[in-house]
Amino acid sequence: MPTHRKPIDRHSVEYRRALGLGDCPEVAQVNVEDEPDKSGFILRALDTSGQTIGTAHVMVGSGRVSYIRVHDHAKRCGVATKLYETGARVMCERYGKPLRSDTVRSDEADVFWKKQVRKRRARVVQGEGWGGVPKTYYALRCPAPRSLA
Repeated sequence: MPTHRKPIDRHSVEYRRALGLGDCPEVAQVNVEDEPDKSGFILRALDTSGQTIGTAHVMVGSGRVSYIRVHDHAKRCGVATKLYETGARVMCERYGKPLRSDTVRSDEADVFWKKQVRKRRARVVQGEGWGGVPKTYYALRCPAPRSLA
């Protein structure tokens, strides 16, 4: 009789292990770099050797995370969470606005934002997109939560 395995959730550490990606790099710091025109800022996660392992871009006017990218060798290691935590803190402390998702999100980002709603750190917002089409996004609260893990 064949044994059926439960599929590995691609958002899990088990998935990372199954791919043979090895140990997670440690996030030593997250730098905040303002854009010259002050319309947004870039977040850069650095490992202990000073190498960039993830970046994010936040638009100041809306508080929207326009992108978040993590290097393949650092995925499923909490790098994106550290970027979101820093972005949330900067938006609340500097601009008095909550960090929010884009209306178009990757599967990974959607999982992150739905988790924040479940933990009551974020709320679902019905907004209006291009051409008046309703769009849904998520918004954290201010003051920013200390942890988004």
